Amino acid sequence: MIKATCICMPNCILAEGCIWNREENRLYFTDIDGRQVFSLKGSVLTAFPQEDRTGTIVFSKSGGFVAAVTNRLVLEHRSDGANRILLRQNFPEGLRYNDGKCDMYGNLWVGTMYMNQSRPEAKGGGSLYCISSGQVLAEYSGFTIPNGMDWSRDGSIFYHVDTALQCIAAYDVRDQIHLLNRRVAVSVAEEDGSPDGMCADENGNLWTALWGGGKVICYEPFTGKKLEEIAVPDKYVSCCCFGGTDNRTLYITTARDEHGCGGQIYRASLGIKGGKTYQYEDKSEGGI
Repeated sequence: MIKATCICMPNCILAEGCIWNREENRLYFTDIDGRQVFSLKGSVLTAFPQEDRTGTIVFSKSGGFVAAVTNRLVLEHRSDGANRILLRQNFPEGLRYNDGKCDMYGNLWVGTMYMNQSRPEAKGGGSLYCISSGQVLAEYSGFTIPNGMDWSRDGSIFYHVDTALQCIAAYDVRDQIHLLNRRVAVSVAEEDGSPDGMCADENGNLWTALWGGGKVICYEPFTGKKLEEIAVPDKYVSCCCFGGTDNRTLYITTARDEHGCGGQIYRASLGIKGGKTYQYEDKSEGGI
C-alpha cells in the first residue's frame, strides 16, 4: 500500500475537482461549500472567490478556466479580466453541478445532484450533461449522485462513477455524445467507501477516490480488480488527478469530517503516468 503525503492545508470544507495545469505547472481545485477555487504552485496558494458552489473546473482553450457554478458555466480569469457566462440552466432549487471533465473533442461532461440528499426528489433527480459551445448536446437523466469520469485512451469507452449504486459504469461512445450499452465495469465494496472522483492512467486503469474510506483505489476496468491502493489520512477522500512535471504524481483532495478534520491536499508519487487531459473549446466566441 502507498501512503499519501500532505502538501497543503487549506482547511477546505469540501475540496474537490482537482485538475493539473501543464502550462502553468500548477494544481487547481475547488472548495465547493467554501465557494472558492484555489491554485497551488509550490507552497503558494491562491484563492479565486466564487459567487456560489463550484462543483468542478476545466481549462479553456481560449484562456482561463470554466467554472461549473451551481447552475451556470462561467469562463473566468481570462487575460482580458472579464468573466463570461457561457450557459445558464434552469435547475430546480437545491440542484447543483457536481463533477465534470472534458473529452477529446472539447465537450464538457458534467453531472448534477441535489445538495440535500434526504429530499425525496434527490433519488434519481440528477443528470449527466454533455455541453459544447454553451449548448447542451445531450442529457442523461436518472442519476442520484453522478460523479467522477474519464475515457479509454481512444475515447471509445466512457467510464462514469455512479456513487449511489456503488459502481463505475462503462458506456460505448458513438458520435461523441451518444452513450450506449451501459454495464458495470467495477463494483465497489461498501467497506472500501463510496466511489467519488476518478481519473485514468496511461494504461486506462481507473484511480478512484473513496469517500468515507480514507483511500484511493486503482481498478482495472475490464476485470474490476484492484491493482493498487493509496492510504490517505483523511476519511472523506473526494477526488484525484495526475500531474507534476512528469505526470506521475497523483494529487488528492479531501473534505472535513464530523470532527472538523480533513479538507487538505495530498499527493502520492507513482510509477505510472496519467492519461491525457483535454480543455473546453467554445467555438461560439460568445457568452451571455
